[in-house]
Amino acid sequence: MEYDNNLTGALFNETKSEVIKRGNFMINGVKRYGVLIKSENDKGQEKFELMISAGLVYHHDESEKKSPKSPDVSGRVYFDEMTYKFGAWNKIGHDSGNEFLSCSFMPVLDEENKAPF
Repeated sequence: MEYDNNLTGALFNETKSEVIKRGNFMINGVKRYGVLIKSENDKGQEKFELMISAGLVYHHDESEKKSPKSPDVSGRVYFDEMTYKFGAWNKIGHDSGNEFLSCSFMPVLDEENKAPF
């Protein structure tokens, strides 16, 4: 059986990126927030990326979490005209020992079918 990694991902610590500019855009009548990021490609060459915000997410201290399994970071995000409940948990790589966030997206169909985190 093949592992389905749809709606999952990981975020790793980044030390070579810098926010150069930030601001708002009006795209098709919708106000968007974005940042211009300066970083390096895998050959060490400077590159710039425009990143548009998908939504606000919130960091939760252990004392704020509803249970030990609750996400460390969560919030509603929007992609491709869909709303998702975003959850991310602090993890440490088994082999590398590096910290990262294990991420999950759950579609929000309506208020009665809210995501469990």
